Amino acid sequence: MKIAIFRRPAQPQEIEFQIRELTSEILTAHVTASKPMKNSELPFVQGELKHLVKERSRARKLWQFTRHPQHKTELNRLQNTIKRKVGLYRQQVWEDHLISLDVEDDSLWGTARAFRKKSRPDFSS
Repeated sequence: MKIAIFRRPAQPQEIEFQIRELTSEILTAHVTASKPMKNSELPFVQGELKHLVKERSRARKLWQFTRHPQHKTELNRLQNTIKRKVGLYRQQVWEDHLISLDVEDDSLWGTARAFRKKSRPDFSS
């Protein structure tokens, strides 16, 4: 970032120019200092899966209140549906990742290297 030293403007055009320069410097500093915002929810989560999760929550509350076997069956059905849809979504994301791998940018080798590495056990707990 360059630091501009402004002199006292003599003309109204100079004032406008200095305002534009200062605004440009502030915006540039903001862009370089800020981290880009990432969408926390995946597109799939915003649609059908989000609706299913709400239904599952309602079904769980109803079953916990009544303990009726039919309500438990409905809860289990929703849980299994969500589990299948999440599995399909993860599989699709993995397939998209595999399709995007390229030898030119070393993404293929990076993924292969990750599979060849032995995972270390977690002794932190």
